[in-house]
Amino acid sequence: MESFLGQPIEVSLVQFFVAQFVGILVLVFDFVSFQQKEQKKYFLFTSLSSVLWVLMFALVGAQLPIILVASVSTVRNVIFLWAFRRDTPRARMIARRTVYVSLVVALTGAAISIPGAQEGTIALQFLLLAGVLVFVVCQYMPGVYLVRFAGVFYAVTVILVNSPLDTFNPVGIAIEANKIIAIIIFFIILRKNNLYKAKLAALRPVALELAEITA
Repeated sequence: MESFLGQPIEVSLVQFFVAQFVGILVLVFDFVSFQQKEQKKYFLFTSLSSVLWVLMFALVGAQLPIILVASVSTVRNVIFLWAFRRDTPRARMIARRTVYVSLVVALTGAAISIPGAQEGTIALQFLLLAGVLVFVVCQYMPGVYLVRFAGVFYAVTVILVNSPLDTFNPVGIAIEANKIIAIIIFFIILRKNNLYKAKLAALRPVALELAEITA
């Protein structure tokens, strides 16, 4: 098979469709990761998603730089998962240093790639760099809000870069759109749960009502 939907394919038909199936699993695990309130569970599912992400690129015969970038993200997520599971001073220190290394890698990659970008897309490349830096830092921060706000910002920058404004990539757009939808659903469910808890807290205890009646 040399093409699919008009696009050239450089791998076997079986390998191509296996890659598509793996891509669906990437979407599923990425979606599930953003439904988790605990950082340990979030990093468990996002690590699985990252590993499958690398596998998908390898199956479709992606260029080595793309696989290396995906691998760096995968290693970072796995280290964060290990650090939050261990939850020791040494583990936290290693996680912080992983953040610093990731920032250096992102800045180095930008310094190499941005000068060679088309003139009309340089602003988008800097916006993408900002999205990467913010997301890497906020992944390590506690709480459920920062990583998701940063995730939306990062996803929007990736969508812009993968849109016709720069290099059109429908798969990249689908992956990041899935992330935004997952985060929106998380906050809708979180709000409903908070409203339900507030409603329960406002109810008077049955024992107190019975005591007033008997009095």
